[in-house]
Amino acid sequence: VSLPQRKHRFFEVFSRVRAAAGALILPDRYLEIAERAGLMATIDNLLLVRCIQLIRETERRQHAIGFFCNMSAATLSDAAFMRQFLDLMVRNQTLVPKLVFELSQQELRAGGAVTMGILSQLARIGFRFSMDRVTDLDIDVDALLRHDIRYLKLDCALLLDPAMAQRVEDVRRRLDGTGIDLIAEKIETDAQLDAILRSGIDFGQGYLFGEPRPARRQP
Repeated sequence: VSLPQRKHRFFEVFSRVRAAAGALILPDRYLEIAERAGLMATIDNLLLVRCIQLIRETERRQHAIGFFCNMSAATLSDAAFMRQFLDLMVRNQTLVPKLVFELSQQELRAGGAVTMGILSQLARIGFRFSMDRVTDLDIDVDALLRHDIRYLKLDCALLLDPAMAQRVEDVRRRLDGTGIDLIAEKIETDAQLDAILRSGIDFGQGYLFGEPRPARRQP
């Protein structure tokens, strides 16, 4: 949401695995297993296809909203799928500005030639990216700009940690005027929001603004 208005600007799309009995299995339980089994690309591909469907549904209802979609390095390295996806997006350019791919700081730093090459191809047709799961505030802003990363997510707890105040302020100062938006995530209480508002951050995300719910197809 944009701050302080709390106006919805984006939704973030997450995958959930449903067990045979119907219970939801959250990522902290299935991600490691999926990675070992080589299933991450399959899960991401299904999520991405669903995300495109959601964008089309919001367009039909004339809602000006975008979507953040998490993507793993395994998906970016899936040459066959990415080739098909790029072809699809070239033919559907109106969808591109409404979809932001999100990768972790670790994956972006470890990205090899294939990963970064795919990101470059996506950027050439207009995609923007977000970096999340940031644990190291020694951030190369020039590198973010080179790779068309336009959103940087920082955990609310990190932003409000007095011991990190100077380093956070340094990041904010270096991002100023670059076109990279800082998003405070995991905001769960009004007290946290009040503190974030005093820090001057323009975007917030978290359960305070709405808890995750299943995305259902509209008629």
